[in-house]
Amino acid sequence: MLLSGGDPLTLSDDKLEWLLSRLRRIPHVEFIRIGTKVPAVLPMRITRNLTRMLRRYHPLWMSIHFTHPDELSPRGERGCARLADAGIPLGSQTVLLKGINDEVATLKQLYHGLLMRRVRPYYLYQCDPIHGSAHFRTSVERGLEIMRGLRGHTTGYAVPTYVIDAPGGGGKIPLLPEYRVGREGDDLLLQNFEGNHYRYPDPQDPGGGNAMRIGMTYDLREEYLAAGYGEEETAEFDSPDTVAAIRGALERRGHEVVPIGHVRALAARLVAGERWDLVFNIAEGLRGLAREAQVPALLEAYEIPYTFSDPLTLALTLDKGMTKRIVRDHGIPTAAFTVIYGEADLATVDLDYPLFAKPLAEGTGKGISARSHITWPRQLNAVCRDLLQRFQQPVLLEHYLPGREFTVGILGSGAEARSVGVMEILFTDHAEGLWLFVREQGALRGSCCLPPCR
Repeated sequence: MLLSGGDPLTLSDDKLEWLLSRLRRIPHVEFIRIGTKVPAVLPMRITRNLTRMLRRYHPLWMSIHFTHPDELSPRGERGCARLADAGIPLGSQTVLLKGINDEVATLKQLYHGLLMRRVRPYYLYQCDPIHGSAHFRTSVERGLEIMRGLRGHTTGYAVPTYVIDAPGGGGKIPLLPEYRVGREGDDLLLQNFEGNHYRYPDPQDPGGGNAMRIGMTYDLREEYLAAGYGEEETAEFDSPDTVAAIRGALERRGHEVVPIGHVRALAARLVAGERWDLVFNIAEGLRGLAREAQVPALLEAYEIPYTFSDPLTLALTLDKGMTKRIVRDHGIPTAAFTVIYGEADLATVDLDYPLFAKPLAEGTGKGISARSHITWPRQLNAVCRDLLQRFQQPVLLEHYLPGREFTVGILGSGAEARSVGVMEILFTDHAEGLWLFVREQGALRGSCCLPPCR
């Protein structure tokens, strides 16, 4: 039971005892905790009469609030001594405030002073995002830096738990610097406060040995949009719902999931020494014709297993021209094509119309519209020049193949490969259409057709 407020110690002794006596009559109340700032800001209120009364209602704990070493006054020291002598365990909560106490030296001085007064520092709060407090709020990373500066550099009694009181009633969420960096076989890989790495023998439980620490790499569309990237540039990126759904599915199978983010976040965490048993990779990458291969290539350099295709496969398949050459060389039918690297290549095009033009290394229909379907030579230059300029990459030009389009998911390779599902690309009533003229039974008639989303 927490008695807070306002501040309960601003009540008279009689009123406070009236409250405590009635709380003590409730059968399921095991102990009472009083939250107060009085020992810091009004220490003369801690009288002998008050402490004699409080002793009658044990087990009684007190959460007091000290923010800065300047609050450690001689009168406050006497007040804390009276409470401690009355058998009341004392713990202090501190709010991290920018420009007030957001330095390791300041908090270390505060916490050492509290320990000398028999007060245990137990919470360091991230400042709540309440109206009018923005100038006091530090970044969470600053709070973690302070925790790194305390852990190992002073007694553990002087190191509180750094927490965020989650908005919307989510409770107190502890935040810690990363000291568990991964696993190799039966060894747990740890990093201490000095950044040194150690191995701790930790054989997997035979009954629960399948649980893994899984990192997740992804590109969140909303982050790139907030950074100023456009709708088309971010079309392939994922939503928070997608990331949350995958994370939830992995956690329901008993795995620990560590969100990582894009390739640069991955690189920073690898350099810092963090490791995972596996990385679930859905990152698309932002720059370069082989951008989808960047995350798996980096993970291979650090010998960390990951899901889905390897760097060679991802780099090859993102380059549609190279993919079609490999397919063709293996005798698999594919539409006639050429790659337009610059405007000079347009004069050498020798393909039968109709044609279809699209960026060489994009997905999710990026760069594709009704204009991508080219039926006459005069359309060719305008469409290809536009794609070259907009996407700053070559254009794949191929003979247009009408019909249905399917995506087949394949798991495994070689003789172990198997299909895990087939998806057909369907168009809604709002999809962009185009008119094709086809000759059927000797007559020329108009029919509505939609280009496949490639």
